[in-house]
Amino acid sequence: MEKLNLTEPAKIKVAATFNSAADHHDDAPLAYWDVIGRRTVDRLDLRRGFTVLDVGCGTGASALPAAERVGGISSGRHDGARIPGREF
Repeated sequence: MEKLNLTEPAKIKVAATFNSAADHHDDAPLAYWDVIGRRTVDRLDLRRGFTVLDVGCGTGASALPAAERVGGISSGRHDGARIPGREF
């Protein structure tokens, strides 16, 4: 994977913002993301063996339930794409 070149001021600011927020993704006030992520996946017609691409997967609030729904790594495929940071 190509490493991002964060030399432009705007890119540096965005990376710093997301990285500082990453330390708080699991805090109680943000717990709604897990609920919203699971509800989003519940509304989809995902079945075992499907392939899922989650762009901007962050901490996995939608990515992890989607992976469970398609059978995880063993019988489905789930890929996530995000800007490298400290989310995980």
